[in-house]
Amino acid sequence: MTTTASQLFGAITTAVRANLPPGVSPAYLEGLLVRHRAGLHRVLEQGLAARQARQEADAGAPQELWLPARRAAADLAAMRLAASTPPQAMIGADRAVLAAYSGWGGISLDKVRDRFPAGFPAPEARGLYHEDYTPGAVTGELARVIHPLLPELAGPAGTVLTLEPSAGIVRFVRSLSGPGFEAPRWLVVEWSALSARMLQAIRPVLAVYQGPLERWIRERGDASQGRLNLVVANPPCGQRGASVTEDPVRAYREKAVYAYFLRRGLDLVAPEGLGVFLIPASARSPRSQAGVGSGAARGGWRWGCCRRARGPRGRSRGSGAPRGPAGRPRSDPDRRGERPCGGRGRG
Repeated sequence: MTTTASQLFGAITTAVRANLPPGVSPAYLEGLLVRHRAGLHRVLEQGLAARQARQEADAGAPQELWLPARRAAADLAAMRLAASTPPQAMIGADRAVLAAYSGWGGISLDKVRDRFPAGFPAPEARGLYHEDYTPGAVTGELARVIHPLLPELAGPAGTVLTLEPSAGIVRFVRSLSGPGFEAPRWLVVEWSALSARMLQAIRPVLAVYQGPLERWIRERGDASQGRLNLVVANPPCGQRGASVTEDPVRAYREKAVYAYFLRRGLDLVAPEGLGVFLIPASARSPRSQAGVGSGAARGGWRWGCCRRARGPRGRSRGSGAPRGPAGRPRSDPDRRGERPCGGRGRG
């Protein structure tokens, strides 16, 4: 049975009447409800409609595969399709094939190496161990938390300039799209050549920058400095490698990849903007946090939301508070020379 706005309004008002806070009289509450009933009904109707649309979108979302044999078959089918069919020629069934792509983490290539499409990027060797992308259940929960914040994040044009600095196979973008998510305008960065080609096929409207975040910063960072309204990321873990020198600002020579993404991402955000990061659980230790520069909000969390606040004389400063459900980081297979996190598993 579908709940209506009237039913929800009745349930809420009944609960409020039974739990009035000190200083609020029943007469005051009834007067307030009479004056604002129409507006409250509209808010509830909008919320219920958005929830229904989200549930329908979730019901039509691709099923995530877990068994290696099924994942390998789905990945091969998706790669062949992306290599042979231009995005504008694809139909709904083709989109479903692409959406089943999950990367090659934990899958042996011995039996499929000769089946990759010719002229198409092949899986990287290190990706077999660490190319495990964020589950849709995690990105979906983050989207649920972010959704009510979008109106206050929007700029003067009503849009939310959003950066995904390690896009993987675009699950963050997928979760933050559809009904209720019309505001985000995406900047997407992905180092892996294979992942970049796949996400471009999955979301052809995206302008994908293929390369490390440090290079994107060097080439395009100035245009985004202080303009981003939102950053969402599941940063790679491990230690930074050769790409560390591509960022022209030496102050960002963090050793840990996640710490660099956290600091650099937050420093691109406009005042009152938001950064949402999934970071390694090991980063909660005091020893790990000691390596994070003062420009990043410190705290122990599996995923955290960091709000960029205004400081003295209008200057902005990082501020953050841990909140939300647990999520596990993924390792990026293309951080050249970087050591992976300990352990494996999707996340």
